[in-house]
Amino acid sequence: MNTAPAYEMEAHPDFEISVSLEIDTMESSPDAVTKSLGVFPSLVTRKGEPEAPGGEHHSALQHQRLNSHNLWRLDSGLPKANTCLSDQIDALLDRLEGKEDEVQKWAEGAHVAVSAFAYTTVPSLTLTPEQMRRMAALGVTLDVDLHDLTRPGHNDN
Repeated sequence: MNTAPAYEMEAHPDFEISVSLEIDTMESSPDAVTKSLGVFPSLVTRKGEPEAPGGEHHSALQHQRLNSHNLWRLDSGLPKANTCLSDQIDALLDRLEGKEDEVQKWAEGAHVAVSAFAYTTVPSLTLTPEQMRRMAALGVTLDVDLHDLTRPGHNDN
């Protein structure tokens, strides 16, 4: 009888991909982005506040670096494990539907990009023309950051 834990696939996925919209500003607060888009972010960082790696509360850390900019991030909302890039992008674009004008306004004065982080040995990074059209309507670029899961210590994101 097979007694392998049900979570084994999640613990050792074939690949992991996350996709998010990032609005990186020097001066505007993440709260202004939230108000403008009407969407609650997945993550914010504030200029001058301590960085808090690994989800740790910054008050528990000593001698940490300070954030040099403000960042507003909206994740796709899908699990990272075994969810392909195409599905991740569709989910993010669905969350941004109707927000094209607001995102384009932010792109005029801030760095705005759809960022994809892939952790795999053989990534499949294909976009459909429809996905590219929808991203173009937002006025953003696609940044893909690849990490080799076969090399321990090289997955610092």
